[in-house]
Amino acid sequence: MSAPRFAHKPSRTSQVAPKIPIVADDISNRGRRIERAIDRAAISTSVSKKSEELLAQYALDLENHMRVQECLADLSFHALRGMATDELYDKAVTLIGQAVRADYCRVLEVRKEKKLTEVAAYGSTPKCGLELLTLSLAEYSMSAVEPVMVSHLSSEARFEGKPMFDQFGLASAIAVKIGSPLNTVAILELFSGEVDAFTFEHADFAGTATNIIAAGIERCSAVEALRSAQSRLNDLISAGPCVIYALHVKGDALEPAIVGENILRVTGYSAREALRAEWWQEHAYPAEMLLAIADGSMARTGGQLIREYHLTRADGTTIWVRDEARLVAGSSDAPLEVVGTLSDFTEQKALEEQLRSAPRMENSGELASGFTHDLNNLLTVISGFTDLELYKENLEPRTREALEKISGAATGAIRLTDRFRAFWRSSGA
Repeated sequence: MSAPRFAHKPSRTSQVAPKIPIVADDISNRGRRIERAIDRAAISTSVSKKSEELLAQYALDLENHMRVQECLADLSFHALRGMATDELYDKAVTLIGQAVRADYCRVLEVRKEKKLTEVAAYGSTPKCGLELLTLSLAEYSMSAVEPVMVSHLSSEARFEGKPMFDQFGLASAIAVKIGSPLNTVAILELFSGEVDAFTFEHADFAGTATNIIAAGIERCSAVEALRSAQSRLNDLISAGPCVIYALHVKGDALEPAIVGENILRVTGYSAREALRAEWWQEHAYPAEMLLAIADGSMARTGGQLIREYHLTRADGTTIWVRDEARLVAGSSDAPLEVVGTLSDFTEQKALEEQLRSAPRMENSGELASGFTHDLNNLLTVISGFTDLELYKENLEPRTREALEKISGAATGAIRLTDRFRAFWRSSGA
């Protein structure tokens, strides 16, 4: 029997079968491409996340840097102002504590016998106070050259730090000296409740901040010393017998710039009244001085002009005044100036008149009194101007030493004339 004709005809299955491997390869390739795309997307996402993390870290670092720089700028501003030491400490612990985000920041001042006392603090103060704890960290930092940084107070071996951790939960710290290497005036301490909260950058920042504080303290001391010296000098000038003045030469006029407060005692007019140009026109005959300046006669006498004239006091009485002036050449940006002294010369003038009319000197005591008074006035002027020079900060050491010797000699001579006058008065001469 013959087989059916369709027995050798390829089936539909046999016709499709050769195409299956091709389809499988295509699916596999597509799968690999999808996997690679997923991998690339994952890598891109990872890179993006890392970039975001880096950017976030950079932003955080920039914020910290700006906060630290702002702190140093503010601290420098207050230090340069000559702020009082206690106020500077209070301002410093607040600025520094906020800059490094410390849980607690304080300043311990070194007092007599190196006793440490807390004078300023910022942050949440412990209930019983850190002052009740051992001060071994501060004491250790006093002998250290660099800032002392503690990663974990509980395991610190250089000093006793465990009580701070056990009792108050303070885990890390920085301690820095304030002052020069040979003169520590205070200790700055920063505390945090976290372990390893501070870095070397924080320690460097704290060192810079303490240098600024030390400079501020030194400036404050210098300002206070200068104020004290100025006050003392003003007291001496006001108590002296001679009125110190300074006049600016402006064309054909004299403009008063400085007048001593003791002019009230000599003339009855206040310094404020004597600072008017009209006062000098009415009482001190400035035309004579201007003429001496203009015709060169004052220059020929070494820039010095000594005059004696009547001056009407505020109460209407008339006195003799001795006016000793010196011309000071001005620089390109400073006016020509006349500096001098006014003194009541009435008694001396009366003595001179008596000596002229008397055939012989019968009262040597009066002459001695007049002589010592004149000499005293001259010595006071020398002493006053010498002290004024000594208050200048940029003097050469040799110049300062010479001026101090002049001042001492003038002071000794004043005492000697006072003793001489007292002797004549006690002897009844």
